[in-house]
Amino acid sequence: MVQGLTALALTRHTPVAGKSVLVNAAAGGVGTLLIELLKRAGAHQVIAAASTEAKRQYALGLGADAAVDYTADGWTERVREITTGAGPDVVFESVGGSVTMDSLSVLGPRGVIVVYGALNIQSFSLGIPELLQLIFKNQAVLGFAVAPLLTPQALHDDLKLLFELAMRAEDSRGGGPSPVLSGRGRRSHVDHGRRGSAEGATALGRQGRPMKRPMRSTERAAMLCLLVRLREAAGINQTTLAARLRITQSQVSKFERGERTLDVLRLRAWLLALGIEWTPFADALDQELGRLDVLID
Repeated sequence: MVQGLTALALTRHTPVAGKSVLVNAAAGGVGTLLIELLKRAGAHQVIAAASTEAKRQYALGLGADAAVDYTADGWTERVREITTGAGPDVVFESVGGSVTMDSLSVLGPRGVIVVYGALNIQSFSLGIPELLQLIFKNQAVLGFAVAPLLTPQALHDDLKLLFELAMRAEDSRGGGPSPVLSGRGRRSHVDHGRRGSAEGATALGRQGRPMKRPMRSTERAAMLCLLVRLREAAGINQTTLAARLRITQSQVSKFERGERTLDVLRLRAWLLALGIEWTPFADALDQELGRLDVLID
């Protein structure tokens, strides 16, 4: 959920239509979504940078036009070749360290590098040569964080859009299903020895149909975490939620800690109080479990 909101906001934060875009950590949670959303936003060229061949192939399968290994010596020269010597117009950077500096060095004239995520900022600094480059090439370094953008209305609108894209399994290349936006794309390219799929296994049911089995502990924990994140992102505290549900704040706290069980009817009321519909939430939880590679027998 947070990864989807971040990727969507990034494509709005910096215009990409008709531009060449470099996505670092392209096989990560935000990166994979960025590839598809950038194509949907009209990017002319998307270059995926990832550390393994499997990840690069996966990124290409999502619609990236080219892929490079940012751990290889001279990888920026390959980026220059792909962009016919100009360098990318936009770089979405979340790796940090030397990758950030390398990305800045290959940035094209009037280009923008957007820095976001858990960077090792201690190893990244701008010296006089970098500042001169920014000045004389009319370039910019932008910072980005999604949290300050999550107003209640923005959260509602963006979640609705992401849910619609996921449910339609929209493919920005036209035709087939989107493996990431539909929640079906997390598989062996990032499988570090963990196996299994949570697709269709959350037992929440669809359109109010009866659940086939009780939720398991991993599913329940993921659901509660998702509910808490959605409440906090919407700026709703436990007291306000309790008032909307006509229960006490203590009861809300016990439900969120898993000390009391949310039955289907109460979960529906809970989602209504957060302004979220049932089916999109169930689909989002499927995706959440899939991204965590939760093993459900």
